[in-house]
Amino acid sequence: DMHQTQRNRTLDRLRQGRIGVLVATDVAARGIDVAGISHVINFDPPRQAEDYVHRIGRTGRAGRDGIAITLSGPRETGLIRAIERFTGDRLEVHTIPGMEPSPRKPAGPRPGGSGGRRFGNGGGYGRPGGDSRRASGFNREGHPSRNERSHGGRSDRGSR
Repeated sequence: DMHQTQRNRTLDRLRQGRIGVLVATDVAARGIDVAGISHVINFDPPRQAEDYVHRIGRTGRAGRDGIAITLSGPRETGLIRAIERFTGDRLEVHTIPGMEPSPRKPAGPRPGGSGGRRFGNGGGYGRPGGDSRRASGFNREGHPSRNERSHGGRSDRGSR
């Protein structure tokens, strides 16, 4: 966490072009205006679709085009679909070569399983459902995918 004076100094350096890349939390998604931001890279999709619009709104300002890239894994497909419904736009999905998600295994009994009965509380590490991608930047199999979108102006519905 930075103190407000440090945040202001960092934003001033970004505006002056002395800093080329800013890594920020959702705090930077609202209320800051820095001319010339051409790209926004979301480490993960936001939990609320409206937050996506605020995040990507840092680029493509004043009628300029911008690029927004969102890294996501297979377990976040629902979040991506919610963003598409909210914006009315379909996000282009690109898979990074060599990092394709593992194919899903067909449902069925697990070898050496307990006959379908589960014991314990299903604990473990990571997020509910066992997805630890959020902590490492990758999904459980180590394969991120990328959603890329270009837009212009202040709207989330620009050119692609």
